[in-house]
Amino acid sequence: MNLEIEQARDGYVIRLTQPQMVQLGLAVGDFLEASVLKDGRARLVLDRRMTKTMRIARDVMLEYRETFEKLAKS
Repeated sequence: MNLEIEQARDGYVIRLTQPQMVQLGLAVGDFLEASVLKDGRARLVLDRRMTKTMRIARDVMLEYRETFEKLAKS
């Protein structure tokens, strides 16, 4: 699968189609870890621990949103 890096307003993006997302097992909000191999090739790996942690954090933030807003005002 060949993917093209495009320039965005404040950075760069790799656009994936829905079928590519499904094929790669990715979802919006997932975290990828980037590294460079010894031979110079780039490697992207789904960071399942970070993805799981951030989903839990998002759920907590949504569940207790009103509480966090009140705390921020105090």
